[in-house]
Amino acid sequence: MKILLVNPPAHNISTRLPESLNRAEGTYPPLGIAYIASFLEKNGYRARILDAAVVPEERVQDEIAREKADVVGVAAMTPTVRNALQMAEKAKESGAEVVIGGPHLSAYPKETMSFDFVDYGVVGEGEHAMLSIAKLVEGERINKAEVRGLAYRENGRIHINEADVVEALDELPFPARHLLENEKYSSVIGLH
Repeated sequence: MKILLVNPPAHNISTRLPESLNRAEGTYPPLGIAYIASFLEKNGYRARILDAAVVPEERVQDEIAREKADVVGVAAMTPTVRNALQMAEKAKESGAEVVIGGPHLSAYPKETMSFDFVDYGVVGEGEHAMLSIAKLVEGERINKAEVRGLAYRENGRIHINEADVVEALDELPFPARHLLENEKYSSVIGLH
């Protein structure tokens, strides 16, 4: 099974800072999806991360189409939700089961799930819900109503389960930094 996790591009709409200061601020790795990827790997799945913050947006869209992933998970914050939805639609066109997670879906789950190209949503922390979604796509029989953090559509209705919160943080492996292009990340307080 191929699982692709996508961090959409973040186009700063109304920054007052000069471009040189925006660049100096740096680009941070998408640790949320890196944690999900490592949790999937710990449970026997292979995941790949595409981060449009450090890879040209066109390349990300081309790779989504070329990857032919079984599951594509897209992170969405409110400032990036339009881009996330575009990536999700591209993933659906490639035949993938599409998952959207992140703060935007957690705040607006019904609105985000209303797009017909979104198959599942993740409310709260995504490690356990993404593992359940991978198992569902493989055909395992799982009671969707019992999966914490899962948003899904059934019989024309949108169902939103209670958000998942990981209490035992030690059960999570470290983020899958080996799936990131680490040399492209930097911070204003440190070069890399």
